[in-house]
Amino acid sequence: VFLGDRKMDPRENWRPYLRQLAMDQRAGLTNALFVRQVPSRSAIPTVALIADGEQLQNMNADILRYGLGDVERRAEANGLLAGPGDQIFPMKMRLRGTNMWHHQQWKPSLQVRLAGRKLVDGYRDHLLVAPEDATGLRNWLSVELANRMGLPNTEEAPVRVFLNGAYKGLYTRQRRLDESLLIHQGRPPGPFVRLESMMGRAFVRKEAMIYSPQDWEVQGTSDPEAARESLRPLLELCNEPPSPQRFARMNELMDQDAMANFLVLAAHSGTTHLEHHNLAFWLDTVSGRWVPVPIDLNGYGMRAGTDPDLSVVLFRNMIFYSWLQDPRNLALFTQRLDAYISGTGSAQ
Repeated sequence: VFLGDRKMDPRENWRPYLRQLAMDQRAGLTNALFVRQVPSRSAIPTVALIADGEQLQNMNADILRYGLGDVERRAEANGLLAGPGDQIFPMKMRLRGTNMWHHQQWKPSLQVRLAGRKLVDGYRDHLLVAPEDATGLRNWLSVELANRMGLPNTEEAPVRVFLNGAYKGLYTRQRRLDESLLIHQGRPPGPFVRLESMMGRAFVRKEAMIYSPQDWEVQGTSDPEAARESLRPLLELCNEPPSPQRFARMNELMDQDAMANFLVLAAHSGTTHLEHHNLAFWLDTVSGRWVPVPIDLNGYGMRAGTDPDLSVVLFRNMIFYSWLQDPRNLALFTQRLDAYISGTGSAQ
């Protein structure tokens, strides 16, 4: 594992960005056009959606205006979702995500919410994400391994999607970071905090600062400011010099066991997405400790071939770096990683 940094200015090195763009577009196009329909006898669940055609066109057209800040909300389409048997459920649907690869017309990522408090397959909110790699398996693998490690996770799993009778290919369905996820996984209620490297809409974005609680998005609670105040001591602690007192306080604020497992998964998957991006934590209100939540790791070779210099980044994230500065935590991480590579995560 190379604990290094990757800094790249697109004005100086633009070719990897073009390759990345091509890969993202190709993944969605491959899934939509060149993959055969899954047989009806497959165990993969089906999500069948029916929506107003004109509203679908408006939803697609208005995403640019939303990204520019010209409209307050993303356009929605009213429709129906087919449930088990012959059941039909009213729903609203909109495009999901900020980046353009989520809005490809041939395979858009969708957020579907059922009316009332109805559930289908245990979901009220169906987050249907177009896979970023053509196989659709790499992020699923990270989530599956996280689940086996006992980490909270989005339960990402493949579904086949039909929209107005047209087969749109395989998607991954995910749970929202909210109370329903915690209930389903048998965990106590508590807020989630999440950080993306950029804040705001697609064309009016600014860089998010990991050390600023206000830049963290809060989900799963009606009191986001209280969640940010709970996060503040952890972020402030990361700016203190190493000391036994800081190490002890860090382990009072972070779940030591979950953190070690999470970093093992990050190292094993080869993710480079964790410097200050795709970070998520859940506050376990019973223990009072923050627990990492793996989301969108994009590991296991997803970026292979686009940039040969990509490396696992653990020490460049201030939270991970501060936690690993404690020799006991570093020893726990290396022991867990060695055991994982020799066992569940071995080549065999």
